[in-house]
Amino acid sequence: MRDSRDNSSLSTFKSYSKKQVFSRFKAKMSSFLKLLDLQPIEFVILMIFLTFVFFLYLINLGVHRPFDYDEGVYLLTSIMFREGFIPYSQLFVSQPPLLFELIKLIAPSFKNDLFGSRFSIVLLGTIGLLATALCTNTIIKSYFQNEEKEINLLKRSFPIVLTVLLLGIGSHYWFYYSRRLLPNIPEASFTVLAFWFFLQSFKKNKSYIWAFLAGTSLSIGMFFKLFGAIPFLFILIYYLISKKNKLNAVLFMIGFFVPFLILFNYDVPSMINQIIYFHIQKERNFHIILYSLGAMGEWLITDPINIVGLLGLISLFRTKNQYENVLFFWTWYNIVILWFYSPLFPHHLVHLVPFSAILASLFLYKSCSYLNKNKSKIYYWLQKKTVKFSRILKDSYTKIRRFILTKQRLSLFLILLSSMLLSLPILYVQHLVLYPYPAANDTAEFIRTILDEDEYFITDGPSIAYLADRLVPPYLVDISQQRIYSENIQSEDIIALAIEYNVTVILYWVYRLVLLDEWNQYVQENYSLGYIYSGNQNKWINATDQMIEEGKVANGQIWISI
Repeated sequence: MRDSRDNSSLSTFKSYSKKQVFSRFKAKMSSFLKLLDLQPIEFVILMIFLTFVFFLYLINLGVHRPFDYDEGVYLLTSIMFREGFIPYSQLFVSQPPLLFELIKLIAPSFKNDLFGSRFSIVLLGTIGLLATALCTNTIIKSYFQNEEKEINLLKRSFPIVLTVLLLGIGSHYWFYYSRRLLPNIPEASFTVLAFWFFLQSFKKNKSYIWAFLAGTSLSIGMFFKLFGAIPFLFILIYYLISKKNKLNAVLFMIGFFVPFLILFNYDVPSMINQIIYFHIQKERNFHIILYSLGAMGEWLITDPINIVGLLGLISLFRTKNQYENVLFFWTWYNIVILWFYSPLFPHHLVHLVPFSAILASLFLYKSCSYLNKNKSKIYYWLQKKTVKFSRILKDSYTKIRRFILTKQRLSLFLILLSSMLLSLPILYVQHLVLYPYPAANDTAEFIRTILDEDEYFITDGPSIAYLADRLVPPYLVDISQQRIYSENIQSEDIIALAIEYNVTVILYWVYRLVLLDEWNQYVQENYSLGYIYSGNQNKWINATDQMIEEGKVANGQIWISI
């Protein structure tokens, strides 16, 4: 009898514990969703789409292919970072350190360094997707603050799902750079997260905590890429001139400077020289301004969401909504500062893409709402305009036909049409013609056969050094055009390192080393042209006597010490 009572008490205790655990979990989850300003159904739908995009990005992530120069630099730098070379002292690193610290933490968990390194970018890119969706959700919810009725499922879920799809799949820039080892996606992700924290600080409840988190997130983004610091003044000035308590500004600044504790691990003067002074040496000339205009035009055309986002930005010109006002001025502020900061290279424009997605989502959402409310008015207006437009087309066709159908005009029209058709392929010739270029994997394999594991070599193709599993002198991981033009690295520096590291092999891979005349002269005097890449045969061949006599230094060549 006693045993049965004990057993019943134990089962009651167990069932009570399960109920208690479940109720606690439910309460915690409810608080978490309230913090995110999401309903349970919204959260579930958002997680489904985020998971879908996340796994889509992982497909073929670790494929070894000829990646571009920048990704090669970051890959090789991260490897040497892990090997124990001291950044900013032994290693020249032109970017803040968090990208390499992250890779050092995550990449060893994967067999493939390339997959592991890119996986960290996908992970942070997904956080950027989440933050962007939350920003859209916060702004949409502000429309219904004064409404007592429940917001229906479509109004709740449509904007955040639309944002995820627009940014995650609809944006060519976000999709492309989220699968590459570059610091721009992590920076953009933490910047948009800081923007969400900033929006949350408008609310009366615990606004100080949000201000602190906005500062911290912005600073973390800056330690991936300096662009993260762009919105700093915007947020600080907003807090100072708004009616909010000035304590927001203080806590924002404290939050911003907390991540600076990481600087104790590095040689700060060298870091400042390499990631700040080095970058501000770029000249802002007319050529760069024209390039930036072209890049902005390409950015708008390549990503359709940017055109819709621009319409959304224009639509906010006379808004009275506080959140929309902040988004309007935040976007313009970022565009202007980014424009004056640097040439608008495609990977720099990633900084603006999340906000373009937010603006596009808001514009589409409001357009759908407007169309829904004014169905009958729009229908009759379109019907009236269609009839009028068809008449105009008919009259225009008759006039054009009469104008063309004379012998002289017809011949001129045919000449114009044929010349246009013949000119079109010329405009796209660079996209249609495949220029012979050394294959990365074949070259890496060839380098492995002529170099021992402990030997260093010099190349302006860091991706080849990574693929070949061979090291270069640490100071020469990044031989960028900017370093050469700004005289941050000169011929005598490379010559000294070639002697110090007893370099026996030099690979000319991209248009970098050929820019240094004194270095090229040194190479021709102390090395012989051993191999040249044959575009016709798609392999490395022995250099002929004629090639050696010409003494020509170009890309796709390997020089061997005499």
